[in-house]
Amino acid sequence: FSFATCLDKFLIFIGSVAAAGVGAGFPLMAIILGSMTNDFISGPNGTIFGPNCSVPNITSRNMSDFNFNDAMTDNAIKLCYIGAGVFVCSFFQVSGWVTASERQVFKMRRSFFKAILRQEMGWFDTNSSGELTTRLSDDLERVRDGMGDKLGMVIRSFSQFLSGLIIGFIKGWELSLVMLSVSPLLAVSFAFMLKLTSSLTQREQAVYAKAGSIAEEVFSCIRTVISFRGWRREQSRYRDALEESLKLGVKKSLVLGVGTGVTMLCIFGSYGLAFWYGSTQVYDYQNSCGTDGLSPGDVLTVFFCVLSSSMSLGQAAPNMGAVAAAKGAGGKVFELIKRIPKIDSSSLAGERPTHVEGRVNFRGVNFAYPTREDISVLKMFDLAISPGQTVALVGGSGCGKSTIIKLIQRFYDPSTGTVELDGRDIKDLNVHWLRRNIGIVSQEPILFSCSIRDNIRLGRPDVTDDEIIQAAKEANAHNFISGLPKGYDTLVGERGAQLSGGQKQRVAIARALVRNPRILLLDEATSALDSESEKIVQSALDKAREGRTTIVVAHRLSTIQNADVIYVLQDGQVAESGSHSELMDRGALYHQLVTLQQIASDDTEGERPVKAVLDDILHSASDVEEVKTDLVNGEVTPTVMRQRSVSQRRLSRQLSRQVSRTRTMSEASAKQEAEEEAPPEVQPGFCEIMSYNTKEWPFIVFGCFTAILNGATMPVFAVFFSRIIGVFSEKGDELLEDGIFWSLMFVALGGLNFVTNIIQ
Repeated sequence: FSFATCLDKFLIFIGSVAAAGVGAGFPLMAIILGSMTNDFISGPNGTIFGPNCSVPNITSRNMSDFNFNDAMTDNAIKLCYIGAGVFVCSFFQVSGWVTASERQVFKMRRSFFKAILRQEMGWFDTNSSGELTTRLSDDLERVRDGMGDKLGMVIRSFSQFLSGLIIGFIKGWELSLVMLSVSPLLAVSFAFMLKLTSSLTQREQAVYAKAGSIAEEVFSCIRTVISFRGWRREQSRYRDALEESLKLGVKKSLVLGVGTGVTMLCIFGSYGLAFWYGSTQVYDYQNSCGTDGLSPGDVLTVFFCVLSSSMSLGQAAPNMGAVAAAKGAGGKVFELIKRIPKIDSSSLAGERPTHVEGRVNFRGVNFAYPTREDISVLKMFDLAISPGQTVALVGGSGCGKSTIIKLIQRFYDPSTGTVELDGRDIKDLNVHWLRRNIGIVSQEPILFSCSIRDNIRLGRPDVTDDEIIQAAKEANAHNFISGLPKGYDTLVGERGAQLSGGQKQRVAIARALVRNPRILLLDEATSALDSESEKIVQSALDKAREGRTTIVVAHRLSTIQNADVIYVLQDGQVAESGSHSELMDRGALYHQLVTLQQIASDDTEGERPVKAVLDDILHSASDVEEVKTDLVNGEVTPTVMRQRSVSQRRLSRQLSRQVSRTRTMSEASAKQEAEEEAPPEVQPGFCEIMSYNTKEWPFIVFGCFTAILNGATMPVFAVFFSRIIGVFSEKGDELLEDGIFWSLMFVALGGLNFVTNIIQ
C-alpha cells in the first residue's frame, strides 16, 4: 500500500469497517434463528421440556397469553434490519476496496513502466522485453485482484470468524469448544496449502513470463519466422516453456484440491461432533427443566455461529490464495520499482555545461558487456576527436565500432578508463543533458505508430512546427512528406511500416537534427538501403554533418571517403588512422578492406531477382569451400580470393535490398486486401472449443461428475440438517440414538466432499 494516498487510505478504512459489518451479519442472524427455532418447536401451546418437569416450572415459557404470530413477526423484522445493514455494508466494502485498488494499481503500473524506462542498457541485456511485458500486464492484474475486493473478503471472513466465536462462547462455551476441537488440524492444513500455493504461483508466474517473452519475440519478428520456415522451431520452444507451467499448474491444483478437501472434512466433522454433543445438551435441558444444558435454539445458535466461523475460513482460502498470488507477483514488481539504476537518465544530478564544443576523448578504456564479462570488446582504447570533425570508424564485426557509439551516449560505463566530453568525464555530466546534445541515426530506424510530425517531435518535445519543417528540409525529407495526402500528419504505422526504408531513415535523421545536437552519431545509417535510397540519405547526412562533431560507423567505405579522420579498429584497438588517401597510400588494413569491396563495380552492379541472388549465394558457399581447399594447397591467387569475397558481399547486400522491397510490397498488398475484403468475425461455438480438448475429455467428464457430487453436498446437508431439527424435538433415549446416527451421517458427508474435491 505504498502507493496509497490519504483518499485511498480513507476508502480502505471505510471498506474495512463495512467488511467487518458484513462479517458480523451472519452470527447476529444466528441469534434470531435460534429464537425462532425454540418458537417453532414449542409452538403456541407446546413445550420443549421433558415429561419430568412440573407445570409450575414451565409456566414462564408457556404462558396462556403467548402469541406465536407476534413472536415470528418480531423475529422477521429483526432479520430484515440485519439484511438491510448487510446490504449497505456490502456496497461500501466492495466499492471502497475496489476503488482504492484501481487507483493504486494505476499509479503502480505507471511507476513500474517508468522504472523500466529508467534502467540502464546493461539491465536490459539480462532481462527480456517479453518478460517485462508479462509482468506489466499479467502480474499487475494479479496485484489488482489481490489488493482489491479479495482483501476485503478476507477482512469480512476474519470478522465473521471472530464474531461467530464470541457469540458462540457466550451462548454455549462447552459446545463451542467441542466444535473447535478440529480447528488445529484445520489451521495446519490451511497454512500448509497457503504456503505451497504461494510458492507454486511464483514459480508459475516466472515460467509464464518466460513463455510470454518467447511469444512476444516471435510475433514481433513474424515475417522473419515465416520467411525462414521457423514456425515449427518456435512452436517447439513455446511448447517446451509451457510444459513446466503445466506441471506446476497440476501440482497447484492438487494442493488446492487436497487443502479444500481437508478443510471441508474438518468442517463437516465438526458438524457431526456439534450435533452429537448438542443432542446430549438438549437431553439435559429437557430433563432439568431448562436449568442445565442448552435449548434447541441455543444449540442451533452456537452451531450457526461456530459454523459461520469455520465457513469463513473455507471462504477465505481462495481469497487468501489471490492475496498470496498478488504478494508473489508484486514482489518482482516492487523490486524493480525500487531498483536504482547504475545510469539513471531521469536523475537531476550531474553537471550541465552551458556551452558544448564537441571534443570527445577516450582514455585507456577497457570495456566488456555485462552478459559477456569475460570477453573484452575494447582494450586500453584511446581516441581523440576534435570539435566539428567528422570521424569514421571501420573494421570487422565485433571490433568495437558500435560499442564506441554506445559508450558516448553513456548506455554503458567503461570497466576502466574514461570517456570525456570537452575535457569532462561523462560520468560527471547529467545523463539527460548529455543525450540531449547527441543526435543518433541507426541502421534500422525505429518509428513509433503516430504521425510523422509526432515522430520528429520525439527528438525534442518543445519543438515548434517551423523547426520540424526546417529539420525535415535538412534531412531531405520535406519534399516526400509534403507529397503525402496528409503531409506531416500522415500516420507511419507500426514501426513505420507505411514508409519505405529510405523515407524512414530520413525521418529519423530529421528527428536527430531537430534537437540541434553538437554531436551526431551515424551507426551504419545507410547499410540497409538500396543504392538509390542510399544516395538520397547520404546527401542528407552530408548536409547534417556541417558544423557538428560527427562520428560515423560504416561498412560501406564509399560513404566515408570525405571523413576528416578514419580509424581502423581491430581487436578493440586502433590499428591505423588517417584520411582516405593516406590510408590507401599505406596499403595496409584499410587498403585491403577497400580493395575487397571493389567500390566502383559494386555501385554499378545491377540488381537481380531474389531467387537468382539466392542461387548465387549457394554457389558462392561452395566457392568458399573451394577457396579453403586451394589455400591449403597453395593454388589460389590474391586476385581470385579478392574477387570471390567481393562477390559474396555484393550478393548478400542485393539479397537484403530485395527482401526489404519484397517485404514493403507484401505489407502494402496485405493491407489493401484486408481493407477490400474483411471476413466477418466468427465467434467459436462451445463444441468447437471442446473439440480442441479431445485428449482431455476423460478428465473433463470425470471432473464434471465429481463436481456434480460436490455440488450436491449442500443440498444433502440441508436434508440432514432438517433431520437434526426433528431430532431435537424428540424426547428421551430416542433423542440420543438419532443424534448419534445423524452425526455420523455428517462425518460421512464430509468424507465424500473430501474425495470429490481432490478429484474435481
